[in-house]
Order: sequence, then C-alpha cells, then structure tokens
Amino acid sequence: MTETEEKDNITTLRYEVNQLRGVVIELLQEKETNEGWRVWWPWGFIPILLVLLSFVVLGAVGIMYSRNFVANNTFQVELAELYQVMGENNQALELLDRLVKSGVSDTQTLQKIGQIYYDLEKFENAVEVLELASQKAPQDINIKELLAKSYSQTRQPFKAITIYEYLLKAQPTVWQHYLEMGEQYEILNDYDQAISKYKMVQKLIPEQITGYWKLGNLYRKLNRYDEAIKQFEKVIEINPQHTLSKLNIGLCYMENRDFSLAFEEYQKIVKLEPDNPQVYFYLAEAYLSQGHFNQALKPYQKAVDLEPNFADAYLGLGKAHLFQGDCKQATIDFLNVLEFDPDHPEAQEGLLVCESQTDIDSY
Repeated sequence: MTETEEKDNITTLRYEVNQLRGVVIELLQEKETNEGWRVWWPWGFIPILLVLLSFVVLGAVGIMYSRNFVANNTFQVELAELYQVMGENNQALELLDRLVKSGVSDTQTLQKIGQIYYDLEKFENAVEVLELASQKAPQDINIKELLAKSYSQTRQPFKAITIYEYLLKAQPTVWQHYLEMGEQYEILNDYDQAISKYKMVQKLIPEQITGYWKLGNLYRKLNRYDEAIKQFEKVIEINPQHTLSKLNIGLCYMENRDFSLAFEEYQKIVKLEPDNPQVYFYLAEAYLSQGHFNQALKPYQKAVDLEPNFADAYLGLGKAHLFQGDCKQATIDFLNVLEFDPDHPEAQEGLLVCESQTDIDSY
C-alpha cells in the first residue's frame, strides 16, 4: 500500500469515527428519553450492538494505523475522544499517555489532550500537557482558562489566581473568573479577597444567585451570621424555591444560638415543603441540640421515612434514643448507619456506649 493510499485510509477512518460518535450520542440520548427499558428490549439494542461491533473493528484498525503513523496525532486524539464517548476511559487514557510520551508538540493537539484529561478528571496529567501548550501559545485564552481550572482542581491556588488575573485583564466582565478566584482565595484563607471577588460576581450578574450564595456561605463560615442571612434572603428573593438558603438561614440562627428563630424558620419550611427529608432532619437537629430528645424523634423518623438511606437521620435517631436511655433501639439505629457507612465514627462510638451500658445493666 502506498503512502497516499494509507493517508486516504486515515481520512476515511476519521470520517467514520465522527459518524460513529454522532450515532452513539444520538442513540444514548434517545434511550434516555424513552419511558423505560421495555421500549428498547430487545430490538432497540440491536443498533447499539452494531455500533459497538463497528467500534471494535474500527478501533483495531485505527490503532494499527496509529502505530504506523505516530506523527498523525490528530487521528489518535479523535480515537481517544471516541473511546471517551463510549465510556472506554482506560483505553482513552492509554492512547493519550502514549501520545504524550511520543513527544507531541503542536499546540492544538496538546490542548485537545489536556481537555480530555480534564474531562476524565486526570487533572495532574492535564496540568502537565496544558503547561506545555501554554508555553507554546502564551496568548491563547482558551488554554489558559483550562490550565487555571486544572490548577484549581490540583489545589494550586497561587498559580490559578495568577492566570485568572491575566485573564481578567483581557476579559474584565467574565464573572466566572471572579468566582474561581474567590474560591481559590478561600483556600488560602484570604477572606477579604474572596469577599471582594464574590461581590464582583454579584455586580456582573445581579439577577443570578451565584454570588449571593457563595458570599452567604463564606459569611456563615466566618460567623458573620447577620450578613450571611441577608445574602441567603437575597438568594430566596431571586429564587423562592431555593431550599438550601432557607435551611442555611435556620443554621445561622442555630449557630448564633438564637434557637427560637431557628425553630420558627424550620417549622415554616416544613409547612412549605412537607416532602423534603432535609427539612425534617434540620428541625430534629435543632430539637436535639436543645436537649428535646423526645421531640427530635418524630422529625428524624419522618426524614428516614421519606429517604430510607438517610444515614445522618438514623444517626440522629440513635443519639436521641441513647440520650433517653433506650440502648436497644439506639443500637438498631446505629447499625442502620453502619449499613450505609461501615466506617462511620459516631455510629461506632454509639454502639460502644450501648454495649458498655448493656454490660453495666446486666452486671
């Protein structure tokens, strides 16, 4: 086979890869919109099986050509993308690792490799590749954005902030950059800077909850409860269905030891959202913290009735029963917690307390 014929085969394979990728995505989307598996079984799976078979054949042929044409990096990236679409992440990573080791040098290919690494949550690999791409194209905004995100994911806040500062000089109205910077400053415990960045988010997108939500959580973290409540109230003003902000207002009252307002807030939410297990859980937590163990039992039980795998609610039940001296029921509750989380330290400690109490009673 001549070099021209081999290159033509590569071009044909590229086309088929793109065609297959589109078919797979379309089939998967169609499957998700169907009412149930019965609609699909068995005939609906035949097209997917055919695509999978074609993919295997195509992958084998593609790898054969990719080994013969290491320089054809674009095709290998396309194969990696197809593996990713099909959920064959290990194969995608093997192909990318081989590409990187072969000494890829063109910026576009490096960027694509970095993006796939990032999507597959291989952030350290993404950093390595994107740093090289950024050196080759220091003015490329897209590469810098992805590199900054990768630095954030690998907990390198100084490097991430440096890039975001550069990006904001070119894109001063991109609120996402301020948001990311605020989060990185929080990691560094530079809260004044974090607050200023979140306020910039509010300024740029005042109609969205993002900046108010982030700032409210930061104020709560800093025990600045009145300021936190104002931020959460702003979130609710924008989105009246934002339950977490309502719950956080109750938590602010709790942590500020304003228990009457906390009870009032949670009881108000229960009336608005009677099917939300989180609401009952926090109401029960408020009762428990005040030593109202018997009153805590009912909302804890309601929480697990609504969400049977709610480990924290079972833990609360265990504590409430234990404080009432009902070790038999508390043991059942703590075992329920360990069913969902076998290493849960508080549940293990509760069991030990119950066992010691049982030994004393039997003695």
